[in-house]
Amino acid sequence: MTAHSEIETAANGDTRDRQCETHGAYPQTFISREPGRGFWMGRCEPCHAERQAESERRQRLQTIWELHGAAQIPERYRHARFGNCAPTTALQRAAMKTCREYVDGADDNIAQGVCLTLVGPPGTGKTYLLCAIAHALIEERVQRVRYASMADLLATVKGCWAWHGDSDAAQCFVRARVLLLDEVWMPTDERARESMMTVLDVRYRQRFPTLIATNLTAQQLTDAFGERFVDRLREGGRVLPLDGKSMRSACT
Repeated sequence: MTAHSEIETAANGDTRDRQCETHGAYPQTFISREPGRGFWMGRCEPCHAERQAESERRQRLQTIWELHGAAQIPERYRHARFGNCAPTTALQRAAMKTCREYVDGADDNIAQGVCLTLVGPPGTGKTYLLCAIAHALIEERVQRVRYASMADLLATVKGCWAWHGDSDAAQCFVRARVLLLDEVWMPTDERARESMMTVLDVRYRQRFPTLIATNLTAQQLTDAFGERFVDRLREGGRVLPLDGKSMRSACT
């Protein structure tokens, strides 16, 4: 029987089975509002689910690719992942564990604006851990993150020391759901300090987490930016000290 003759003889509400080469039989129902005209409705649901899942997978990969491009993670750290590095000291292991837990609890941590501050001498893994967090938040949580050094931030907002949220130059640091700010140092002048503090103050009020890596001690951070700045970083967050020999040779 041809498809046309089936329509001519079918009545509204009739059913039939169709055969999927992969999943077997599936039902169809005839829908008609007048005799001799109508259509069969019904599909192989497993096939439809597979196509939907593949479409969502491709869309997720596209989004992740775009988020990686926007994150500005340095090329040197494009392979930074928690599984690619072996910490060598107890403090390094504790810091990596806390960073991993931050990603695992990202939904709550990001919603609550929880910050992390990594402190320690050069070469102890601070930048690596920041970038590992960034990659994991993008790939596992599909979150918009932005990596920048303090020098990058100050260069971008140069001339905006009195900025109050309307500067296009600074928006990339404010819009990022998570800002990973590396190489935070003691500012050399009040204008640089004010530029950084203004951006971070806007993020704090919006409950956008800022994760910081610095060679400064907690006391030096307080001396440089004030007690209120350090208190905001600690509010619901953690200060993670790192020590030991350089992690750079231990990370791939």
